[in-house]
Amino acid sequence: MPQLYPIVLLISSLQYNCGWYLGAVIAAWATFGTRNYAGSWAWRVPSLLQVLLPLIGIPGLIMIPESPRWLVSNDRIEEARRNLADIHVGGDISHPLVEFEMAEIQQTIKAEKEAEQYSAWNDLWATPGNRHRLFISISLGIFAQWAGNGVVSYYLSIILNSVGITSVDDQTLISACLQVWNLIWAVTAALLVERLGRRLLFMTSVSCCNFAKLLARRLLTSSPRLS
Repeated sequence: MPQLYPIVLLISSLQYNCGWYLGAVIAAWATFGTRNYAGSWAWRVPSLLQVLLPLIGIPGLIMIPESPRWLVSNDRIEEARRNLADIHVGGDISHPLVEFEMAEIQQTIKAEKEAEQYSAWNDLWATPGNRHRLFISISLGIFAQWAGNGVVSYYLSIILNSVGITSVDDQTLISACLQVWNLIWAVTAALLVERLGRRLLFMTSVSCCNFAKLLARRLLTSSPRLS
């Protein structure tokens, strides 16, 4: 089990954000399945499902152990050590993995406390290197929101109406299939992070998005009906 822990941690961390698309798949197909319900239950059932799934996770919040990092920061060292041992190595508090993680947590907290004494907000733009990092951090956040997935998600019905797809059956089916497509690519990209690298995946996704937007613009401007 200790030997498998780094592999399991890597896979679970990479797949964390993919859970959004898993929820989107459930919501989209629930909407498709209830599209012909009479009255208001066509939208009530998908909404209730969005309430039900978080309720299922509430018992986990009660049973989950306290964060070892928080315990160390509050001088509860032995309790943090026991939590790490129980979670990662089956309760062996003397295991090398536990010792390594404890040392890593303590050193990080110590470095953060020392940095707080000598750092200020103007350090973000005080040097050319920091300004470059700040620009990358801000631009990545903006570009992530401008990727187009938000437009497609929130205004898909309007977009489909504009191209002549007005049937509720067709629109909800396209929406459901689109979420499956998103989930497949999100999981695939997350699994390839360590193999291909983040930079290559990022540049590839940006290039594909730009190509798709140029192609859509070309198709729209070349069709008198759509334009």
